[in-house]
Amino acid sequence: MKACGCLGCTPFALQLHSLVVKLRLASHISIQNSLVDMYIKCGAIGFAESVFFGIEEPSLFYWNSMIYGYSRLYGAYKAIDLFARMPEHDSVSWNRLISVFSQHGLGEKCLFLFLEMCDRGFNPNFMTYGSVLSACASIGDIEWGAHLHARVLRVEHGLDAYLGSGLIDMYAKCGCLELARHVFDCLEERNEVSWTCLITSVAQFGLEEDALALFNQMRQAFVVLDDVTLATVLGVCLEQNHVAIVELLHGYTIKSGMDSYVPVGNAIITMYSKFGDFEKAYLAFRLMPLRDTISWTAMITAFSQNGDISRAHECFDLMPERNVITWNSMLSTYVQHGLSEEGLKLYVLMRRKGVEPDWISLATSIRACADLAVVKLGMQIVSHAIKFALISDVSVANSIVTMYSRCGQINEAQKVFDSIHMKNLISWNAMMAAYAQNGLGKKVIETFEDMLKTECKPDHISYISVRSGCNHMGLVVEGKHYFKSMTNVFSILLQMSTLFV
Repeated sequence: MKACGCLGCTPFALQLHSLVVKLRLASHISIQNSLVDMYIKCGAIGFAESVFFGIEEPSLFYWNSMIYGYSRLYGAYKAIDLFARMPEHDSVSWNRLISVFSQHGLGEKCLFLFLEMCDRGFNPNFMTYGSVLSACASIGDIEWGAHLHARVLRVEHGLDAYLGSGLIDMYAKCGCLELARHVFDCLEERNEVSWTCLITSVAQFGLEEDALALFNQMRQAFVVLDDVTLATVLGVCLEQNHVAIVELLHGYTIKSGMDSYVPVGNAIITMYSKFGDFEKAYLAFRLMPLRDTISWTAMITAFSQNGDISRAHECFDLMPERNVITWNSMLSTYVQHGLSEEGLKLYVLMRRKGVEPDWISLATSIRACADLAVVKLGMQIVSHAIKFALISDVSVANSIVTMYSRCGQINEAQKVFDSIHMKNLISWNAMMAAYAQNGLGKKVIETFEDMLKTECKPDHISYISVRSGCNHMGLVVEGKHYFKSMTNVFSILLQMSTLFV
């Protein structure tokens, strides 16, 4: 059962469980505990739960395991309910719960649990601090992070590489890169994790050259590279002059055998695609001994960027499994290349397969309906947006405005536009374009003036609609006024001067 858990093979786990029952060993406490552990490691939390609650007195170890299992199946708050039912707690119980809330992005609750743990006399360890620092980073609470930093220095009498990495990450995500660098400089011991953490932090600030310089320093310090470091550095290489670096790193991954690591392979595919070398990206993909959904999706995206729709579709069809991101990638490929009808067919197939759409699926599909001016199917997809509570997403709402306007239903477009609480530039442009397309020049001007009152800065697309509105109403003087504001106030390029000729 331990071996089965390591393999994560649920069908085999069920066979083993049947054999246990057949041999009448199911009442042995050690067997019961092993069954729980096996099912949790296989991700079959429902089966683990049924065995667990059949045990008269589960050990504390398996209560702690079930907290993790519950968090995966039911979420963090169900895990805390189970925690409350435990007959006793230890430091592992608290660490497990704090880790769960940190991993689920519930930073404030994680900090509250940390305080409660300390109040009840349990001493935090490096795992506790790591989870709480991650929580501080997720909510950008630098005051709490600095408090933890001071506590660690006071109680632990120094920083190891693990805690140092957590502090580097926390300070960087809170916008304090210099403090992150200071922590790194003060570390007596630096391993690949701390180096990678600083490189990632520097890259997040857009300092790609500095990040690559740090990578060179890391190599000179003879720190062993791992797959995370290589994937991170490959992700830093964004400019065309980094092609040679990518090729050198690719060669190193092959020489060291790290090209077999999926994250490294995925990063190589993405980098070659960014540089437009799609054949090398495809070669790297083909040479990967193992591929995950990200690998396949990256290749679909690469073919899409190259305009090779047939190979993108071939990749999509060959995928052993797909998630919503993959479906979105293929859907966007069709719509972006003017194959909106194929895109809509794919969306219908996606729903038949039981895949729940996200805001990208809905916005892209509604855009396809707008391109084809098919209001009936568009309204069905709008009903999906309502069903999945995504109707308030601004990107989805913007697409709906465009779809209704292109189908001639300007009043419906207006209703959706009015319902958007946080309008962005695309929202305003969509509504102005809707009025312009339907010959309502006065409404275009009114909407434009309303947008300016919100301090939303227009772009050249805004002025195309304004020009159209002025033309429809014969407002030459007003047209010249808006042209001057375009060039003098909003600094939009003068190439747009042809708009008002």
